[in-house]
Amino acid sequence: MVKLKPILFNGKLISFTLHVDIKGHKCKHITFKDSMLMLPLSLRQLSDSFKVANQKGVFPYLLNDLNYNGVFPKFEFFSSLSLTEYLNLQNQYSNKYGTLKKKQLNIVN
Repeated sequence: MVKLKPILFNGKLISFTLHVDIKGHKCKHITFKDSMLMLPLSLRQLSDSFKVANQKGVFPYLLNDLNYNGVFPKFEFFSSLSLTEYLNLQNQYSNKYGTLKKKQLNIVN
């Protein structure tokens, strides 16, 4: 048997908990929370706010070619960078190439 317990605030779903009783797994609870309602910032902004040492990296999520191997991708492939941030990164990696095969842009000399 599965029970669902939602938590709402001002008509918005903040979190919900699944109470699961499955053969061999009695009284298990799984909670899903909407972090954007609790902390309405992007991961990059949150890491800046909390002064996290290992900040979220940059990835061209709109570049669909997993076999891409070339210079720093065009601005249009990044969904959350300002043009200034993009130009700074492009300048930083101008003499390097990248590959997407490992699900991240590994910039190599």
